[in-house]
Amino acid sequence: MATAAAGVATDTARGVCPPGGSGAAASRRRVLRGIGLAAVAPLPGAALGACAGQGGAPGDGSKAPPKADLRMMFFHAQWKEAFDEVIRNFQQRNPTITVEFGTAPPGGPGYIGAATAALAAGSGPDVMSVNWDLVRTWTTRGNLVDLTPEVNRDKAFAKDLAAYHPKIQALMKWENKQRGVGLDHDVVALYWNVSLFQQAQVRPLTDVHDKWTWNDLLDVARRLTKKPEHQYGFWGHSVGGQTSFWPLIFANGGKVVSADGSSFAPMLEPAAVEAVQWLTDTAVRHGVAPLPDEIRAATGGTSAATLFTQGKLAMMIGGSWTANTYITTIKDFEWDVAHLPHAPRTGKRSSVLHGTGFGINVDGRSVDASVLFAKHLATRETHKVYGSTGIIQSARMDEWDSFYASPKPPKHRSVLKEAVEYAHEHPLTGQWGVITYDATDPIEAALGRVFTGEVAVREGLQTGVTQADQELAKRVAEVKAATAKR
Repeated sequence: MATAAAGVATDTARGVCPPGGSGAAASRRRVLRGIGLAAVAPLPGAALGACAGQGGAPGDGSKAPPKADLRMMFFHAQWKEAFDEVIRNFQQRNPTITVEFGTAPPGGPGYIGAATAALAAGSGPDVMSVNWDLVRTWTTRGNLVDLTPEVNRDKAFAKDLAAYHPKIQALMKWENKQRGVGLDHDVVALYWNVSLFQQAQVRPLTDVHDKWTWNDLLDVARRLTKKPEHQYGFWGHSVGGQTSFWPLIFANGGKVVSADGSSFAPMLEPAAVEAVQWLTDTAVRHGVAPLPDEIRAATGGTSAATLFTQGKLAMMIGGSWTANTYITTIKDFEWDVAHLPHAPRTGKRSSVLHGTGFGINVDGRSVDASVLFAKHLATRETHKVYGSTGIIQSARMDEWDSFYASPKPPKHRSVLKEAVEYAHEHPLTGQWGVITYDATDPIEAALGRVFTGEVAVREGLQTGVTQADQELAKRVAEVKAATAKR
């Protein structure tokens, strides 16, 4: 695939609705759950049955471009200007094809809910956003066109896909079949307040982050915590996981979900429990990370991101997508980004790699035209448009410099590029035809109690995993029953 004052600004810049409770920072997957995003334009005729499969199989390239009116649906509207330019470029070359951009209607189930329902009703968009999870889910449900024959036939298309980073290109495949074309990618790292480090005469993280461990981070956090001044050394307690315990579990040699996507039991294994325990202890035992009440006392809200942008938090786990918002919201101090620390037991570090792209509806109104547009979405020309925004981290390596070589903060943007190499792919996969992170609500609720010290780590994880596995099994059964009726 694969997410409060300044905190809200951070989230909405990526189209995220900030989650509530316990000062949780939004992970990018909450973008993809798409809760209440504003629509640019609801998809016309979304409730009407489309003319299924009129386009037939993709053309051989020798035919004239088909005549078609395509509907394109994306997770959010923040990049509409870039998509409008991409669409204009495509329509200039293909005047018989129109493409209308849209997002999920406001007040509804969000992008995933709206698109899934439309696909089930045979009225889905022709070209639609996919991520690591949706590639698997919608492939399992038979919704996505297999682009592999086009990749094998069209050398230019194959060359474009070869320009993607291999790990990012892999996010658009399932069972070795090309099910989508990549748009962007993101990773997780550690944001830090350079000015606070200088004031405390603490060595800059970028001098030590290649070798430091969780223990070193804790030592630094102690030196930078001043509770009477509502200043804290570290925060990484998002119950969503991507900007929290996931990279710590991966660095410690653990997993979040089983390889076949059927259970969250790996979170009960020693490597995972140890990582969650360390994170919990930074707040509950060591007091270097703020508890929800402490965040509220410092900021008047529940967002740790606000604590960071107000200059009261020295270090914070965050996604690469937040960098651009910090540029506009932080004016009073210097900030930067560093690598996450190594796990002491394994000597390894990790991040989380996520990516989005576009898939083609197998029952769309013109598959020929949609595939033609998908090829355009993979071109370097299109990705230059993405890069020109200074916000979108292209899936194509030959267009990375627009983001990674930008002279804007953070000074060490190269950290985000280097993190791609050691990052673990977004762990929650929909190979059962289920958006599995929808089943993780019990885990998030349990971690909300764990991170505040209300329940012990092992006890909380056991409760959350048990309930999540039950919810996942229920959803899998529902999908199988619905599929059997088709």
